[in-house]
Amino acid sequence: MYIRKQPSGSTEAGADQSRRGRGEYEISGDFGSDPPIRAADLFDRELFFKFGRYGYKSSGSALRRESGKKRIRRLDASCIHPAGQIQATLLFPKSRRDEHGLIGGQPTIMLERYIVRRMNFRSVTLSDDRASIELGTLDLYNGSQEDAVDFAVRMRDVETLHDKAVCFPPPIRDRLAEHRRLIEADAPIGRRGERIVKELMDETAKIAPDYNIDYVSGTDVVGALKEILNEPVFEEPIAVESIPEEDLEIRRREAARWRRYAAARGPTSAAFRRKVRNAYNSTCVVCGIQLPLSMHCRVPGVDSAHILPWATHDMDIVPNGLCLCKLHHWAFDQQLIAITFENDVYHVEVTNKARDALGAAALAQLQAFSGQIPRERLPHNPEDWPSPQLLGELYRLVGG
Repeated sequence: MYIRKQPSGSTEAGADQSRRGRGEYEISGDFGSDPPIRAADLFDRELFFKFGRYGYKSSGSALRRESGKKRIRRLDASCIHPAGQIQATLLFPKSRRDEHGLIGGQPTIMLERYIVRRMNFRSVTLSDDRASIELGTLDLYNGSQEDAVDFAVRMRDVETLHDKAVCFPPPIRDRLAEHRRLIEADAPIGRRGERIVKELMDETAKIAPDYNIDYVSGTDVVGALKEILNEPVFEEPIAVESIPEEDLEIRRREAARWRRYAAARGPTSAAFRRKVRNAYNSTCVVCGIQLPLSMHCRVPGVDSAHILPWATHDMDIVPNGLCLCKLHHWAFDQQLIAITFENDVYHVEVTNKARDALGAAALAQLQAFSGQIPRERLPHNPEDWPSPQLLGELYRLVGG
């Protein structure tokens, strides 16, 4: 048994806009209990949903029969549709009600750019006037990409954030505390639940740089909040090619996440870092400073940066690497400087983003090393030089 989103009118290409509706949610299927529970058995019963350890909570809605169709209708005009209540409880950004305008690509979960197609039941219990429902998985869709989210797992993440709300700066802490109170209250969740999620996304985007985290408001906020708590986040970054070109900041964020992901892969990554440092003689290719590992300095002062560390490329070859000091590694990852290749010569270019982002003194520090890269800073073996093809692909993917 599940809550299903009905298609919103005609979705055929070229269909007139007036033929498109917002879509409706209905309950379909049978639940395999003994005896089986049918959707019709839920008619006129108030729907209660179990929200993890907070127990069952009224949605202020019921299943009604309208013109031969089974539709979920609100009993309380102050609450929002159960689908919206569930999304707000799980800290999902607000979804769309209709399929029109979905653009696809990744990530799937983005503010008003996905729909919840189905909410599958894990259990359902009936009493005289209510149906108590425990959800299993939620099926999400954004026009090209489908994802399934386990309700119980996601709810545990939310509970963790509630428990550790005191660890966050006040704007985040206060909204998590208010979110918890909304779930614990007897009343159904209203529009304030959706606004809390939006405010959490906006506040997280403000503080994320202080924790060296890349986060773009409008995307799923739970992973970023877990990173702030130093909770492990094991999700592989999104393939940059699958992100729509107009989502440039998300492309840049995922490119940086791929670099960190590649750097955390244990022995394979350690071997790559050593090979790149050795090829460049522990010398930053941008500024020429040499900061090697030694018996007196147990950690080298230069990093081995990936150019293209995503799965469609051979990540751990020296031509896919650059030896950079800490400053210029940061500047490269943030697209403040670019390494380019033209007429058999490598150049350091200060980008327009740097001119917009930095003050005069900081900009001058980067500009001091712009221009042609001396041949002696490159690896002795030309086969280890940065791949022009990979550099070109990088800037194609992250917008120049």
